[in-house]
Amino acid sequence: MTWGKMDDKFHRNRKVRALRQLEGGRAALGTWVCWWSWCLDDPELTGVVPADELSAVDEASAQLLVDVGLWDRVEGGYAFHDFHAYNPTRAQIDAKREADRERVASKRKASRSDVARDSVATNTRVAPPGRVPSRPDPDPRSPLPPAGREGASAAPANPEGATSVALVREAVKSCAKARRMLPTPLIPQTDLEAAAERVDEAVREGVAPDAQTAATALVEAAFALGEGPRQRPLRFALSEASIAPNGRSAAQARHVPPEDPWV
Repeated sequence: MTWGKMDDKFHRNRKVRALRQLEGGRAALGTWVCWWSWCLDDPELTGVVPADELSAVDEASAQLLVDVGLWDRVEGGYAFHDFHAYNPTRAQIDAKREADRERVASKRKASRSDVARDSVATNTRVAPPGRVPSRPDPDPRSPLPPAGREGASAAPANPEGATSVALVREAVKSCAKARRMLPTPLIPQTDLEAAAERVDEAVREGVAPDAQTAATALVEAAFALGEGPRQRPLRFALSEASIAPNGRSAAQARHVPPEDPWV
């Protein structure tokens, strides 16, 4: 045990005052403090001083401590008066430690469950009852996404068939890594889906050759507009960025010379 409790009014206690008036009383106080430390270091925390551990001088002091009521004579030695009224027993300490272990284990288990649940919720889009998602997850049996506007050709999102949401997320990680940003900015799922809508629209209208190019261009434009997440949240910059023709980012297009036909 590391610490023991002692009343800050100990010096005013009537038993202590009485002990100080006796011959050898001040030495007995020293004995009391020494064996107080010994009892706190005892793994059993019984508060009992074994008689066979006391020297002849300590025996004389022990008698004075018993006379004033600071110690009680017990079988095999001397006990500090009301020791367990102010200090825990070994059983109480063990019970508290076990309760602390169970509490910590329960919190860790709950935390792991929350992380797993959030991970599933982040990567799964569920449509409200009675409504069809505006951007359903692609059918793995169909190599092409739904046809776009009239006159626009449908193009696959990417060779691996990843969704546009995943492409935007990966583009954020790649751009952040290129700018040596740690940690990688986190974009809420709703903002990722909104950006993915614009990526798909750019592909349908022929602005970008494929979804991967469009996603990269959009994220690069967002980083350029926001100048990094510290000065402007990337999620807001992502909502304002746009994709210029040929899949270039809007930020790149603003720096093209005026004679460029795409400006």
